[in-house]
Amino acid sequence: MQKFLQNFEQSNGFKFVVSTNQKNVTIYDKLRGIKLPTCSAYKMELTKSSSVFREIINSELRTSHPSDMRVVSCSSSESLQFIKEMIMTREENPNCCHYYSQKCWRHYLKDVKIVETVDHTTFTFKWLPLSG
Repeated sequence: MQKFLQNFEQSNGFKFVVSTNQKNVTIYDKLRGIKLPTCSAYKMELTKSSSVFREIINSELRTSHPSDMRVVSCSSSESLQFIKEMIMTREENPNCCHYYSQKCWRHYLKDVKIVETVDHTTFTFKWLPLSG
């Protein structure tokens, strides 16, 4: 897999999303120097489309309620800004799913903590229990 990713190192615009079974998601904004997780069960998605990237992030938040999401990029990255905006502009009592029985991730996100370093940003999530 590492060798496959090296084929994209010089290409701009690709996003690489890695999800582990420990409820961790890592998003690589650049494909240079990626270190894949050592656990055996994970899902990987590679996209250049911003709409597909948006769907991947929404899907991860909706289906797995990750405990951590790490974005490996510079602080001015469009991907990072998109994720920050999406998470931080959610409503306290969202009305996006008013007519649906199954609610989206926004209804279950209790709190988020953001820690920024030079080369990555980590979002740590606290979720409400699923009602059902």
